[in-house]
Amino acid sequence: MNLQVCCNINITNLGKVFESIDPATRQKVQSLSQLSIVEEAGQTGFLLTSDNNNGTLLSGAQFENYSYLRKVDGTQWNQAADWNNPWTDDDLVDLATISLPVGANDLKIAKDAKPGKYVLYLVAKDLDSTDTQANELFRIKLNVEIALPAFTDLYNKVDANWSDGKFVARITPSETNSADPYKANAILTMSSAYGPAVTNAETSRLSYLFSDNDCKYFSDLKSAYNDDKLNAVVNTNGIATLNKGVAYNGSKTALNVKELKDIVAYTSVFAGMKKFGTTDESKYIFEDGSKKAVEAIQEAFTVTSAPYNAQVKTALQGVTLVNYANGTLKPANEPIQLTNDGYMSALTFSDGKPNTGFGFALNGSYVSAKYTEPGVANELGSYSLDGYALWSSAYTDWQDKDVKVTPAVEQANVNVGLSGTPQQYQVKGLATGESTTVTFTLTDQTGFQYPLTVTVVK
Repeated sequence: MNLQVCCNINITNLGKVFESIDPATRQKVQSLSQLSIVEEAGQTGFLLTSDNNNGTLLSGAQFENYSYLRKVDGTQWNQAADWNNPWTDDDLVDLATISLPVGANDLKIAKDAKPGKYVLYLVAKDLDSTDTQANELFRIKLNVEIALPAFTDLYNKVDANWSDGKFVARITPSETNSADPYKANAILTMSSAYGPAVTNAETSRLSYLFSDNDCKYFSDLKSAYNDDKLNAVVNTNGIATLNKGVAYNGSKTALNVKELKDIVAYTSVFAGMKKFGTTDESKYIFEDGSKKAVEAIQEAFTVTSAPYNAQVKTALQGVTLVNYANGTLKPANEPIQLTNDGYMSALTFSDGKPNTGFGFALNGSYVSAKYTEPGVANELGSYSLDGYALWSSAYTDWQDKDVKVTPAVEQANVNVGLSGTPQQYQVKGLATGESTTVTFTLTDQTGFQYPLTVTVVK
């Protein structure tokens, strides 16, 4: 039996076993109340609880109520509920599979449950016999393995978020206070590394364990199950919050962490299970529903990914200044020619592609260096730069994906700012034939800065 987050225990291929029992004996089994499933004497650790006196998992009416009986073709196998009202004349040789529902009704999850190989017995009794010690018609040994699925059986890598065998963990801002910008949390969404390979493998059940060396970069780690170390992301969103004071350099222009090593994604087939009867009621019933006991079972049934590394990138890592002429990108070291009035001609588009002028680029997206009004596609104020919006330094109602743009010129008596209609960047104080450098500093809502410098000439 292969436990799959979390399913029935299926005891299969029973038909051939029953063929070895003579027809006369099989005919004596005419009621489900004659059948029972019993654990090997002295056995511990099996997934389900049994009667402590005789090791019985199911017997009599329990067998009828709490087991699912199927033929080879998957249809219901029926046997008499009582002697006077038989349902059908299904023979035992037609019984191919017995399914035991995990943790339902009388089949509680045992407090010492753990994966392993176990022995059960399917026992049939002769109800006509008055000899309670010798009334067994047969006892069939059943070898059952409670095995964990492989992590890769449950989850697949999200290929778009991996590069060169490493997960690309891009920082995003979260929970911006518009009245106090640049102090948003810097988060990594670890759950974007893997997606479900089967429908019941939810990414909300995944947690992520960091190496001891990398824990210092985070501010909200919890312990992994019964461990007392703060070394894991255990929230349902898979969100890890960076400690910016450690992860960013002092000027917030570079990362102190470029790669996280030996991350392990993990989950339990019993992840998220709560004590039955609480407000977080689950469909599973535990022999011991205390927090400590349930966590011990969760830990015993944990599956883990292979260790993997993550490239850490800032929100706008890779952003550049671009200058086009007739659809061709000019070299980065080529000065931008200002207009007679000192304007940096804003980037235009043709068929959605950059054509001529100056702007910003990130991951194949472009924003023109002009401002008209909020929401205009491919211009300052739109969320066109890979999902981010660039705003002038005068903007005040900051959101998570808003980025402040601050232009500056170091040369005395020369300044730069948005001007005109539509507003474009204008350099004032520069004589004809003179050149200078203009630095555009982009600041995301976590406070990280991206200084970009270009040379202009009039």
